[in-house]
Amino acid sequence: HDAPPWLRAAMAAALARMGEIIMRWMRKPIKRLRNCHRLFQSGKYAHLGWYIVGTSIHWAFAFSAVHFCLNSEKRVLYGVLVASQLGGKQINKVLKRYFNQKRPECSGKNSNGMPSYHAQAAAFFPVFLITVSVIHTYALPLFAALLVAYSRVAIGMHSYDQIIVGSVIGAVLGWISGAGALKLEEALHVLTAEPLL
Repeated sequence: HDAPPWLRAAMAAALARMGEIIMRWMRKPIKRLRNCHRLFQSGKYAHLGWYIVGTSIHWAFAFSAVHFCLNSEKRVLYGVLVASQLGGKQINKVLKRYFNQKRPECSGKNSNGMPSYHAQAAAFFPVFLITVSVIHTYALPLFAALLVAYSRVAIGMHSYDQIIVGSVIGAVLGWISGAGALKLEEALHVLTAEPLL
């Protein structure tokens, strides 16, 4: 059967929007590679190293996504992880407008830097994963979060107070999201385990 015209139009609009989002998303790795190449060519090897550490949070997100997708029992957790990160990004944008604190002058950017989103995301991951008991060791993921946060100061993109506030917000959001994910998973398990009638 043919779909009604309004549904076809809505689907076409949704697919077009998804295409725009995917194209924008695909430009980011290319931009990061160009930045790495530029830093390497200019001989700023320490800066390059910290830049790589700072962008590693994106790889952590990708590996977490693959892990949760492959592990069918953890798909609910992945859904909450993705939704929480998207929500966290929006919260970060609102807070940057609220605090209205500029990045350090050496960053070369005129945008707001309080709180640091990289520090927020870096703190979010280990706290979320520890809360939902996907990982049982605290040292390595928390050390990685500290490295990512410090890398933002090392390359001059943020001040210490911006990464501290970002890390605290990320940890709180990670704990709230992790606890919520467990409650949702428990509720869904109860719903699927018991027949409705």
